[in-house]
Amino acid sequence: MKKIIGLLMAMLVVLSFPLAFAETTEGTSVSINADAEVDVSGDVVEGSVEGEVTAEGSVDSDLEAVVDGSELGSETAASEDETEVETETETEAETDTEADATVSSEGSVEVTAEEEVEAIIEDDLVDAGITPDSALYAIDTAIDDLSLALTFDEEAKVEKSLEIAEERLSETQEMVEEGDTEAADEAQAGYEEAVTGAEESLEELETDGTVEDSEDALGTVSELQDKIEGHAAKVAAVKDAILLRKAGTMSEEQLAHLTAVFAKIKAKALEMETKTAQKKEKAKIKYKALSGKTDEEVDAVIEEIEEKAGLAKSRVERVEKEAKRIAKVTEKVKEKAKTSKASAKLKGEIADLEDRAVKSAKAVKEVKVLREKAAKVKTVKETVRAKVTSDTAVDTSLETDSSDSSEGNLAGKESRTKASNGKSKK
Repeated sequence: MKKIIGLLMAMLVVLSFPLAFAETTEGTSVSINADAEVDVSGDVVEGSVEGEVTAEGSVDSDLEAVVDGSELGSETAASEDETEVETETETEAETDTEADATVSSEGSVEVTAEEEVEAIIEDDLVDAGITPDSALYAIDTAIDDLSLALTFDEEAKVEKSLEIAEERLSETQEMVEEGDTEAADEAQAGYEEAVTGAEESLEELETDGTVEDSEDALGTVSELQDKIEGHAAKVAAVKDAILLRKAGTMSEEQLAHLTAVFAKIKAKALEMETKTAQKKEKAKIKYKALSGKTDEEVDAVIEEIEEKAGLAKSRVERVEKEAKRIAKVTEKVKEKAKTSKASAKLKGEIADLEDRAVKSAKAVKEVKVLREKAAKVKTVKETVRAKVTSDTAVDTSLETDSSDSSEGNLAGKESRTKASNGKSKK
């Protein structure tokens, strides 16, 4: 019932925009015109006066130029000297700035490291927009629900639900950082609702039909799996961002709330990953049954699909980026824990970060091994393919030569037969 009321509110708001805009435009145009008349009239008066003065000034300057042109030359030279002096001053100022920067090099390095971590995290975040502490939040969520209701393709619905989930994730981050626990809980509940919607739409994806339809479905699920894995990485990045920015100032209660909220969010994101993997396995079984291919052949098809879409590459980049982020965040949080009010509580978060850092480093090594192995397999495949192509070309050439030889022998035989027949007739 709440969703229906929300949708109706969103529709009323959307329909009221043109009327409100029209009224605002009319009111604005009147005030602008009134101001414009005053301003324009003022400009005209001032302009006319300036025009007269300029005209007189131009006559005077012409006369002065004729009478004494050397004065203008001397003024120009003086102006150039002043410009040179200013330039030298600016250069000295720049030199002083560089010297100051060198003196405070330790501070600049510290800022750069902080900015580097922020840059790594910001790439994974989206704008929160209207947050739960705003009076307009109900309208914002209702518009999201309306947009989702008007999306009918299941794949597009999954993607739309993920967008909404990431917006709720950013809202949660902002509310946690501001210390508004109630609003953070509301955003977190909205996140879970959006993820549930993505799971339902994913389950509705068709994997039946022809072999081609089944293969397309397999490709679709594979692409969605990559996006969902990327979403899970964003969940981790958001919590890392909060720890990086607030670890030194959060109380034990705030830190406990952060841990509880993100435990729920991580569990929901993991659930979605698991359900996506299960959906992909179902699509794989369906494709295998329809195509009659072996498991190895189906895996090869999936590998080719992911290679064409660049999914394998994006996964590698994501793992490497996450490892880099976790290492830097761990280092920073350890520094802030020394002066934190909740230093005892932070020990658990630091232990979690260190555990993740070990797992990420291991994942990077595994990915590198897989990449090397994939490169070798690709090289072998290309070599085999080239050899097969070469052998096929040789076989074709031999067949052509054999055919030409047979045709030549047949032609010679026919010629000899004709000659023999001619002799018999004689």
